[in-house]
Order: sequence, then C-alpha cells, then structure tokens
Amino acid sequence: MADRQAIVDLSVGYAEAVDRLDRDKRVSVFTEDALCEGPNYKYQGQDEIASMILILDQMFHYAWHAIHNVSVRIDGDTAFAETYCTARRLKRGATPEVGEVLSMTSRYQDRVVRTAAGWIDADPPAASAVLNAGMMLEHLTNGVIPTGVHRVVAAPGQSGDRYSVVQFVGPSPWTVLAPFASCITPEHPQRFGAIAAADRLEQVLWEINMLEGDEAGAG
Repeated sequence: MADRQAIVDLSVGYAEAVDRLDRDKRVSVFTEDALCEGPNYKYQGQDEIASMILILDQMFHYAWHAIHNVSVRIDGDTAFAETYCTARRLKRGATPEVGEVLSMTSRYQDRVVRTAAGWIDADPPAASAVLNAGMMLEHLTNGVIPTGVHRVVAAPGQSGDRYSVVQFVGPSPWTVLAPFASCITPEHPQRFGAIAAADRLEQVLWEINMLEGDEAGAG
C-alpha cells in the first residue's frame, strides 16, 4: 500500500508542478534520461522536460488539475501507472473576467522506477534498448549491477496476440566468474567467490525449483 500511494503521489506531484509552474518540482519526478511524450510533443531528459514550464507560462495565466482514477501495477522496483485527470487552463491574452478557459481530459501512462529517493518516471531514451541484467553480470560486478526483477505484461487495452522475442547473452559454461577488482571496495566488500558459469546457472535453477534433485551435478 505504501508503494502504491507513493506512485499516486508522483502523479499528483506532476500535476502540482504544472499548476504552480514549479520547474524544480517537475524535474524531481523524472529520471535524468526520462522521456515525456504526448500527441504533439516529445521532450527527452530533465532539462527539456523542465523547459515545458516556460512554454506553459507563455500560453496560460494558470492551470488547475483534478486527479481522478489512478491504477498502479507494481513489479519489483518498476511499475506502470495510468492516471485520468481533468484540467482547466486560462489562456494568455485574456483576463480572468472574460478569459477563454480551455478544458481538457487527460490520461497519463507512466513507467516508473524505485530509486533511493522513491519512485520516479523512467522511460528509455529514443532509439535505445532496455536490457535486463542477470545473475552472471551481478556476480561479475559484485552486485553493483543487480539482477533485474521483471515481468512482461500486455499494454492496457491491448487485444489480440502478443509475441515476445527474447535474446539471452551469457558466458560459456566453463568461464570462471569472479567479481571484478574495480567493483570491490570498502563500501562494497566482496560478496561472491569464483565459480564456473555452468555451476552458477545450476545453483540458480536449483534455487527456483527448476532442477530436480537427481539432475543436480549430472554430466
């Protein structure tokens, strides 16, 4: 419940930043490489996203958002949130007495990630790929790059079949895995010993109950 509320607060914070033209607050809800994209706009990174505040200030006297339904799906340290809201904006060039008010209904679809500071929006940069780190890389980096907890889910409202094409990349079975010296520090003491990649994979399969007792150590 605490995680869900934190993500809902993220949507509320985004709306507050727009209404109050608060550049710092707007930046605070996005990762450094976040992507903010809509029907007629696309901003990449915190600086570009923050520049939207100036654009909004030039267009409107003020804005007022009301948050309605918020659905949240949490998967480990990542989540998908969908927020419905309405907004009223008073256009520049008009006075509050006779101003033209623009009423909008919006739906925000956010991919968010948990950080040390809490949950923030995190979308991959354009023309980039998202890679899930596995236990081999976690072992080699002494846990600096942790195994990614993940799950593939269909987009909201998706109909029909969905296909996943997966490419696994890993070392040869006889490769000896040992943490890189650069990843062992007083703050991050060595967590793993040396082990063959095949043996490490067998350990993991045993831990997640995908290896029967008489199969372990076979061959």
